[in-house]
Formats: sequence, C-alpha cells, structure tokens
Amino acid sequence: MKKIEFRRIIAQGKFIPEIDGLRFVAIASVLLYHIHIFLRDKNLNPYELNANKSYAPDFIVNGSLGVELFFVISGFILGLFFAKAYKNGREVSHKSYFIRRLTRLEPPYILAMILLFFGSVFVAGNLSAVEAGKSLIASLLYSHNIAYPGEFPKLMAAAWSLEVEVQFYILAPLLGLIFRWKTVVRRRLILIAGIILFAIVPHYLPLPFVSIYDFMEYFLLGFLITDLFTENGAHRKPLNATLSTLLALTLLYIYFGLKRHDAPTELNILFNCLQLPLLFGVFYLSIIQKSIPFLKYRWLTNIGGACYSIYLLHFPIISMAGNIIVKYKCTENKLIDNLIIGTILLILSLVISGIFFLLIERPCMDKNWYKKFLPSKALS
Repeated sequence: MKKIEFRRIIAQGKFIPEIDGLRFVAIASVLLYHIHIFLRDKNLNPYELNANKSYAPDFIVNGSLGVELFFVISGFILGLFFAKAYKNGREVSHKSYFIRRLTRLEPPYILAMILLFFGSVFVAGNLSAVEAGKSLIASLLYSHNIAYPGEFPKLMAAAWSLEVEVQFYILAPLLGLIFRWKTVVRRRLILIAGIILFAIVPHYLPLPFVSIYDFMEYFLLGFLITDLFTENGAHRKPLNATLSTLLALTLLYIYFGLKRHDAPTELNILFNCLQLPLLFGVFYLSIIQKSIPFLKYRWLTNIGGACYSIYLLHFPIISMAGNIIVKYKCTENKLIDNLIIGTILLILSLVISGIFFLLIERPCMDKNWYKKFLPSKALS
C-alpha cells in the first residue's frame, strides 16, 4: 500500500521547514479569523450566557493580517529564486519561471473555482448562473479587484489576495534584477527605501481598486530577508531557542494586536510602519537565525505546506457547512457553542482541504507533471 505523504514536493533547492512553519501561522490566523466572523454574523440564536460577548484574542480578531504574512513569504521564496541565480552568476529562464507558476498554481485554482461555481449555482443556490459566471470569469482572469472595486469575489472571497500575488509573480522577474547588483549596501538601502515608500504613499495616493500597489512593502520585505539569508544567513549559529521563541511569539502578538479597523489614516500608517519591523524580527529569528524549533514540527509544516489548498477552500466550506450547523444549539452558553461549532468547521476545512491537497495540489508540485500529457515530439 502506497504511503500517504503530506510533505510538499520541492522543485529545486533545499527544503526550509521554517517557511512552512510560518505558512502554518499565516493560514491558521486566516482560517480562525473567517470562522470567527462567520460565527459573529451568523450565530444569532438566543442564549442565556455570553449572548453579546466575544472572547476572541487579537490573533483571531485581526487574523486577516495573516495575508500580509503570506505576502512576505512569497517575497522571500521568489526572491530566493532570483538571488541564488544572479548572485552565483547564472541567468534566469523566464520562460521556465512562468511555466512553473502556471503549472504549479493554476490547476488547483481553476478546479476550485469551477467547483465553487457549480456549488453556488446548483447546490447552495445562493447565486444565479449569470452572477456566478461573471465572478468566475473575473476571478480566472485575476481581474475581480479591478472590475468590481470594493467587492469581494462572489465565488471565493479570499481570492482577492491571489490577484495581488499574481501581480507580484509578474513583476518579480523585474524586481529580481536588484540581486544582480554586487554592492550589498546599495541593494539593501534601495529595498528599505522601497519598503518605507510603499508603507506610506498608498495611504495618501490610493488607487480606486486593491492591487499590489497597496501591499508592495511586504513583498519587498521578503526580498530584503532573502538578501540577508543568501549572504551566509543559512549558516549562522542559532540563538537561544527558548528566548528566541518567546521573542518571536511576542512580536507576533504585537503584530496581530496593532490592527484597528476604525483608526484614522495617520494611525494606520503608524501601525503599518510598526508591523514591518515586527515581521522582520519574526523572519530574522526563524529563517536567518533558525532559532525557532517548533516551526519545524512535522505536523505543523505539513499543514503549512498545504496552505494553498486550505486557502482556496476554507471560506466556502465554512459558509456552506456553517449555515447548516449554526442553526442548532448545543448549550445555553454562546461561547461554548461557538467553540463547538468552530471546532467542527476547523476540522471540516482541514480534512476536505487535505484531500484536495493530496489529489490535486501536491501532484502539481512536481515540476514535470504536465509533460506526461504532452506528445513526445513536444518534449524533444
């Protein structure tokens, strides 16, 4: 019997478990956040206890900040691809780069969107075929944010951030040219200047739609971490694990506690500028110093490695299953009921996404999978 393997397939380079550990932190915060807002808005049953109280910590209430953590990870991963090539005097095949992005990310995304289209129209019945069709086309073209500014995609609300990611994938080859520069100080000063610029300017000169313009500082922060990592960063002596872990958890606690939805522009800019060094500290301790051992736990990296599948499917799973489950009360205590329902939704999201990961996403991690379907002449 073939062994079930959850660990992600690495196309090239060395597996960095801490990256999947950080992916776990990001997807956990987003997943718990969406469960929280679903229960906040949908659990309207009458309760005798805790009827109007929420005890959710900042990690959950502001869990949407996990998306920005994903952006930093993407900046680091793609920055690593270009930095390793240019710093070692090699050229980059942009054709191979884009083919890899398409074959790795598009099949799971397209399949998930088609499933959600049929689920929304013919199963849940919450969207008409026309509404769902328009949303499907816009999302498949990664243009929903532009075509429908201010609206979340109807089929997959979380897909708004995937459009930002794709814009970064397109720009990454151009941004990656910075690693051609041999002067370390110049490289890092330009990256830091870019981070500061994009952390401030979009607040005063916003675009009418969400795009990479609003989040470029996080991707550039990933590039900066890449630059430090590739300058012998992978060989530094780890710091004290206990102290480093406590410091990293403290930085994350402050990071998730800074977001305030009703804060004025100036305060949001301040929060944004504070969040960036907090994230830098977390990445420095975990990726460069390798001083956070719990980020390497196998179960944690397996979940983090499947974060794309979880991200694609968790919101519709929460919505469809939650709308059925939330009708029933288990106790007269709203807090306990929310914990029960939330746990069920969490397990369902992980199980269904895990199956999708094993059957669809993980096979696409093999960089040569699509060649099995090409004629032999096309491979020669």
